[in-house]
Amino acid sequence: MGLHDQPVLCLGLGLGVLGQALFGLGLIGRLDIPSIVGLFSAITVVGILGFAGGPGKPVQNELRRCARSIRRHPGVWLGGSAVVLPLLALALYPPFTFDATLYHLPFTRAFAETGALPFLPTLRFPIFPQWAEVMSVPAYLLSSDVGAKLIQALLLLLTAALLIAWGAEIQSRRSGIWAAALWLGTPLAIWVGCSAYVDAALTFFITAAFYAWHDYLQRSDPRRLLLSGLFLGFAAATKYLALFFIGSLGLWVLTRALRQGLGPAWKAAARLSLGVLLVAAPWYARIYATTGSPLFPFYEPIFGAGPWTSFHDRMALETADVRSASGLDMALEQGERVVEGLGFLVSVPWRAVFDRGVFHWQAPFSPFLMVLLPLSLLVVIKRSEWRPWCLLMLGYGLFWLTTVRDLRFLLVVLPLLGLILCVGVERGLGLLSDHWPKRRPALRSDVLTLAVAVVLVAPGSAYAVYKLHQLGPLPTDPASRESFLSGRLPAVEALILLNDTRGDDYVVYGLFAENLRYFADGVFLGDWAGPESYAQIMPLLHHGPSVHARLREFDVDFLLVTPDAGPYPAHADLPAHLFEPMLERPSFTLYRLLGDGSLATPRPIEASSRSSEPPRSPGRDRHKT
Repeated sequence: MGLHDQPVLCLGLGLGVLGQALFGLGLIGRLDIPSIVGLFSAITVVGILGFAGGPGKPVQNELRRCARSIRRHPGVWLGGSAVVLPLLALALYPPFTFDATLYHLPFTRAFAETGALPFLPTLRFPIFPQWAEVMSVPAYLLSSDVGAKLIQALLLLLTAALLIAWGAEIQSRRSGIWAAALWLGTPLAIWVGCSAYVDAALTFFITAAFYAWHDYLQRSDPRRLLLSGLFLGFAAATKYLALFFIGSLGLWVLTRALRQGLGPAWKAAARLSLGVLLVAAPWYARIYATTGSPLFPFYEPIFGAGPWTSFHDRMALETADVRSASGLDMALEQGERVVEGLGFLVSVPWRAVFDRGVFHWQAPFSPFLMVLLPLSLLVVIKRSEWRPWCLLMLGYGLFWLTTVRDLRFLLVVLPLLGLILCVGVERGLGLLSDHWPKRRPALRSDVLTLAVAVVLVAPGSAYAVYKLHQLGPLPTDPASRESFLSGRLPAVEALILLNDTRGDDYVVYGLFAENLRYFADGVFLGDWAGPESYAQIMPLLHHGPSVHARLREFDVDFLLVTPDAGPYPAHADLPAHLFEPMLERPSFTLYRLLGDGSLATPRPIEASSRSSEPPRSPGRDRHKT
């Protein structure tokens, strides 16, 4: 079977290559409209040629198959549209989710404004694997942040389509439809896929890599091994979490190939590695060349990160001095977290629905996950071909315990888990139909397939409709957009004021307002990490002149304080002769800094164990490299 017979993989591979091409334009500083138009023109020409005379005319054949399917099953297509439309509608709202406005969208905005890929020292993560952010640049240039969100919504839906195709290959189309319904019935997947996060892209690429690897296991076609490596490379270019699956599948390749001899093992490992390196190597080479760490800013005791030490390291080394702790110390600490977290891991399906406070009230998992796990996992695990997949997911769960345990990080294995569970359900139904022949028609009917799919997708659809009702009318003009954002992020009003009165000619320090930086046209400083971190300001809050002097060192013009969002001290001293209130609201205050601060001598700050003296502020250069 050629790749042209698998349109979802073709489209996913095309999107991955497009993101890689945009990355290349960014490296040479040509990520601008003329270059992007030229790139898309070339792609269009190649597509037209392929459409007109490709092998067997696969595109035309696929379109004909879709047309026939629509004519034969109009109800299914209408029902599918009813599921998809609320998802797309959610993606049309202005962004307000935390990490999206903290660094994902600021990345994309900086790339679009500079036409390059600058290192952004004012962000919590100045550089990252950024395939999704780079891929969003053309959409951002066309329709701002809504375009970036629609890219993720597309990848969310492509994951569902991939599950249908995969299920049809390994069991039946019914299994794939149920797996896709379970995926789209997961409220957390819906919320992430309609936000400007990158987890939908990561999940699609990992699922595509699994699909290609499973195809390789069935056919031993080396091209599938290379394809799996390419998709793993795209995943690694999107988020560091993909590195776990590169290691896991690499180990799987070696153990399987070694049974056939050393030669085949090396060839198999080389093909997988070639696919990964072709895609991921340029991204990680850029990160290493810029920072000296291939996993910046994580694992500082091993690689170093300076003032951008991650929360991950701080959590792993709560009782250690990061400057003196070794990689072994970190490994031991992580091992303890895994052992202590085993019970927590088992309880995740329950907690993700009924105890969401543990996960900061993120959108829940599908409640059917708890039902299907005990019902079908035992059926599937009896099949030897699925045991390695179950071990892979278990291994990732143990690895997840060493991270910050964000529920979003588990999304990446949910499509595979859902497919395995739905295969188990169908096999269980097959056993029932064999024992009760009179019920066979009902158990194997298309009506049952559709009914179960509707039930499985219901939580996601209900969540999407609920969020649409909660969010209210879709903003259609700048005024309604500002009103919508101010209702969810009140301090945005202060940045709107600065944008309207100062344009991009200002520097504002946001104290406990780091997730608002995307909305600032000027330079926005302040976060828990970085050279202008809160640690540089908070010890001085009892002495107004010291705060003023420190902010002037950062070339700050305005101070935005949201006291309820962090540990703002009751004794904070911001005297009126140095800090003039410009805008006061119950949840925030915007101050203008007065005077040059030359008479204010800052009191010393206790030396931080995680950062050295802060470097020179970027001043008014928004995207200083």
